[in-house]
Amino acid sequence: MRVIQTHITSSLQIPFAVIRKKGTGFSSCLHAHPELELVHVRAGNGRRIVGHLIAPFQEGDMVLLGSMLPHRWIYEPTGNHQPASTVLYFNTDTLAGSFYEMNECRPLQDLLQRATQGLCIKGKTRQLVASRLEKLSRLKGLPAFTGILDLLQLLATSSELESLAAGTQEASTFATVTDRLSEVYEYIAAHYHEELTLSRVAAVAHLSETAFCRLFRQRTQNHFTAYLNEIRLQHACHRLQSTDEPISLIAEACGFKTVSNFNKCFKKGRKSSPSAYRHSFQQLAQ
Repeated sequence: MRVIQTHITSSLQIPFAVIRKKGTGFSSCLHAHPELELVHVRAGNGRRIVGHLIAPFQEGDMVLLGSMLPHRWIYEPTGNHQPASTVLYFNTDTLAGSFYEMNECRPLQDLLQRATQGLCIKGKTRQLVASRLEKLSRLKGLPAFTGILDLLQLLATSSELESLAAGTQEASTFATVTDRLSEVYEYIAAHYHEELTLSRVAAVAHLSETAFCRLFRQRTQNHFTAYLNEIRLQHACHRLQSTDEPISLIAEACGFKTVSNFNKCFKKGRKSSPSAYRHSFQQLAQ
C-alpha cells in the first residue's frame, strides 16, 4: 500500500489551520505529513487506517495523529447523511526546539511523542476539545495560535487519552511515496509573482495538464488558478498593510497582469477593493 507524503500547512501558506470538512472532502488516500493532526468526526462512520492498524470509527470519535504517521479515513455511506469532520493541522516546527525543552512544556513534549503512534481522546476531554475546535475554526492569526496552544495544553494534561493500538488489526505493508505536489507548492511560493501557466506548473510535477488538474483538485479541493490567485492575494494584502506602495505596483509585484484584473480578483477574494482594504487596515491600526 502506498503512502502519499505531503505537506498540509505549506500548501495553505500558514503554520496551522482548523478546517471544517464535509462530504467527499472527508475521505482521503493513505497519506502522511509533518503536521500534527487532530480529527473530530462530527458525522459519519467507517474505517480508519493509522500506521499499520485498522479500526472502525463513528460519529463523535476524536483522534490525535503525530508527525508523519500514515493515515486514511474510509467513509461508509449510510442513507442520505454526509460525513463531516473538524480537523486541526499544526506544524510543530513553528515553535523553536528550546520551547519544548522548558520544564513547563515537558507535558507537551510527551504528548507529541505519544501522538506518533496515534491517540484516541475520550470522555469529558473529548467534549471540551470539540467545543474549542469549533471556536478555533472561526478564529485567525494570534487568537487562533494561542487557542491552539491552550488546546494542546488541555490534551497534554488529560488522563483520557488512549493509544489507538488497542482493539485494532494490522494493515497492509506500505511504502512512502513523496507527493508530487509538494514540489509544486514550493515552486508556486517562490515564483507566484511570475507568469505561471498551467503547462509550466504541470511540468514541475512531471504530469500532463489534465492529470495535474485532476490531482491538484483532489489534494486541495481547489482549482490551480484559484489557489494561485489566493497566494498572490495573501502577498498583496501584506504589502497593502505594511507599505505605501501604489496599488498598480503591488499588482505587478504579486503577479497580476493588469490593475483591473487585480481589482477584480481582490474584490472577489476579499469582498473589498484594494484601496478600501488598505484604508480599513490603517484605521484599525491607529
